Amino acid sequence: MGKLKQLTLKAEKPSVVHIAIDFKKYPSAHSVSLSAEDYSRGPNAVNLAYSSESKTLAADDQEVTFDHLPSGHYVIGLSEKPVPMERTGGYRVNTITSKSIVIPEGSELHVGF
Repeated sequence: MGKLKQLTLKAEKPSVVHIAIDFKKYPSAHSVSLSAEDYSRGPNAVNLAYSSESKTLAADDQEVTFDHLPSGHYVIGLSEKPVPMERTGGYRVNTITSKSIVIPEGSELHVGF
């Protein structure tokens, strides 16, 4: 067998999503999550580089950025502060609203709530 002389890998250009939150419209907003939609099947299924991430909002956060994202179908969720559940010791998180988006390769998107 001969030695490999050249190896070329093609990588997708990463994308960025900026999410702006209107706290007058959503005063109870506490965190933003970005989840790859149906990441066990479909276009994101092969060795998924991204599944989900959540960011807690600071009082002065008007915008949250998620970067280094592969293209695909995603859901953005805006949630309230977790509420303790006395019986189970866990927490309940209420989703205020959500949006489905498609992120093209190498794009920079701006999404508002």
